[in-house]
Amino acid sequence: MDGDPIAIRVAGLSALELQELSKKIAPGVLRVETQALDGSRSGSEPITIAVLTVGVAGLKVLAAWLLEERRNNHVEKTVELEYAGGGKLTKTIRIELDSSTAPHEKILTELAALTNVELPR
Repeated sequence: MDGDPIAIRVAGLSALELQELSKKIAPGVLRVETQALDGSRSGSEPITIAVLTVGVAGLKVLAAWLLEERRNNHVEKTVELEYAGGGKLTKTIRIELDSSTAPHEKILTELAALTNVELPR
C-alpha cells in the first residue's frame, strides 16, 4: 500500500460497544458504517463497523477499548487499515501483556507502529 493508513476499521461491534467508543472519542474521529452480510436473507442483522481516523486520539481510544475487551493477558483483534487511495489491508493485532509494561501503553505502542503514527513523548 502507498502511504500511511488514514483509518482503522473494526467490524462486529455491538450497540453497547459502539456506545462506549462514542463516549470516549472526540467528534469527527469516529464514524459508523453498517454492512449487510454476504448472501444473507433479508431481516438479518447487518455488521456494525467502527471507522476511526488514524491519529493519536483515535489510537488512544482504540487501545483503551482493546484493553477492556482482552482475554486475560492476551489482546487479539482483526482490523482493516484503510488508505487514501481506497486500498484496504486486513491485519490481526496480537499482543501479550505482562507486568513489565503498562498494558495501555503497550497496546498504544503496537497500534502506533501498525499505523505509522508518532506518539508524543
